[in-house]
Amino acid sequence: MGVVSYPLRILAGRLGSYLTCSSLSNGRQAVEGHTDPQSLNRIYRYHEIDTETRIFAVIGNPIMHSFSPHIHNRGYALLDINAVYRPLNDIEVEGRKLIPSSARLEKGILTMRLLINVLPTNQDLLKRALKTPIEKIEDKKIKDVAARFTWLEKEAGRKTDASELEALTRRTIEKVFGREVTLVPGKLSPLEKDYAAEYQKKYTSDPWFYANSERMRFKEIPSDALKTEGRHKALAGLIRVTLLIFHDKIHDLIITGDFHPTPYGVLKDMEDALRGKGCDIEIVEEEIQRIFSRPDVEIAGTEVGDFVSAFRKAFDQAQKEAPGQKGP
Repeated sequence: MGVVSYPLRILAGRLGSYLTCSSLSNGRQAVEGHTDPQSLNRIYRYHEIDTETRIFAVIGNPIMHSFSPHIHNRGYALLDINAVYRPLNDIEVEGRKLIPSSARLEKGILTMRLLINVLPTNQDLLKRALKTPIEKIEDKKIKDVAARFTWLEKEAGRKTDASELEALTRRTIEKVFGREVTLVPGKLSPLEKDYAAEYQKKYTSDPWFYANSERMRFKEIPSDALKTEGRHKALAGLIRVTLLIFHDKIHDLIITGDFHPTPYGVLKDMEDALRGKGCDIEIVEEEIQRIFSRPDVEIAGTEVGDFVSAFRKAFDQAQKEAPGQKGP
């Protein structure tokens, strides 16, 4: 059961079974590690998997939020290849994060980022800076957020230097792209310097840092409005919904998540669609489903039910704090 058996639910057809287990698409996961029928077919092409299907996978821990199944399985379908890619991302050592990574696909461009923690992190500073909800770490082996980070020199048991890291980078580039691609010393072009200055100014500004804060977003709050919050851990990461409820309607809201949606502004589209709507979970699900159905929308590792679950928890909290408020 749980996440460990997730691959078996995808590969039932490969193993000769005509049945598999899943949860309904209502935001209430029957068992940890379940997915819903729509995702089985949309992401993994479940009904096309048979005993001849070739299997490809990526190994890591955690891995369930990996974007790889979305990319590779779509490619297999386009190329008419009988294969499936399933999750087995960040690189961890006994539950401690060594190499954080992320991926983002938009406008046909895939951007992948990774960071190697070479030197020790300041754990006291991390504890003060990272205000992590319990939902984000309740399934982790190590519950102390700061202690979840480790560094290369500690795990290797020795010092390392820039030349060793450069050599590792060169070998990796050669392995991925072939010997015809080489790295050579260089300097930023004038255009790159202009971009760097532009990004430095933007990404160190208060409007960017606090763009999704209540201070910036909730400008006009009615005196008797009720603020409530719901959080749900999807495969991709934590979804947080903050609502201002006024006269049984969603007066304003903030939807955030620690994942990379496509297009970038799709969470704002959800907010715009739900602002002013009644506190009715069926209305919420209908609007979110409409946005998920758009051909340009892909939020890897999440499903409609994940967002619905966060809203349901926010509505439930509103009922407890103000029983007169309408909810699901």
